[in-house]
Amino acid sequence: PKPVVPAMKFLRDYLDTAPRKLGNFRLVKADTKTGSGYIYQNENAFFVGMKTFENENIRLNASNTTNLMLFWTQERLRILSTADASVQLDNKFLRSILGKGEIRISGVHKSFYCGLKDCSAELFEGQPCLITAAEKEEKTIERKK
Repeated sequence: PKPVVPAMKFLRDYLDTAPRKLGNFRLVKADTKTGSGYIYQNENAFFVGMKTFENENIRLNASNTTNLMLFWTQERLRILSTADASVQLDNKFLRSILGKGEIRISGVHKSFYCGLKDCSAELFEGQPCLITAAEKEEKTIERKK
């Protein structure tokens, strides 16, 4: 399917959980063919439309102009890019959403790694992913008597 199909489904899922409060939508200068992009922010969402972007919580570097969409509910962060993209998410930002536990990603993606400062995800075009935190499972070793 065209990249707009998964993006529209993702947007529909967000709208089903969106707070009644209006978010903030801004048109900005960006590294796109038209020279413009957008940023949308609400209490549980952040969407950006451009090729590269950086703020204190999120860094984006995409192969082409993309819509990077994130929204979160109940300690779960959903993420989608409409182009192949490298995304870094600040650990403090992630912890404020996910709480404690080992940060994990599910869904089709190229790679995912968490370091001391941030988590890096290589996302495939149109593939939604879910980022969660889970307590580490402790392994017990039984001794034979």
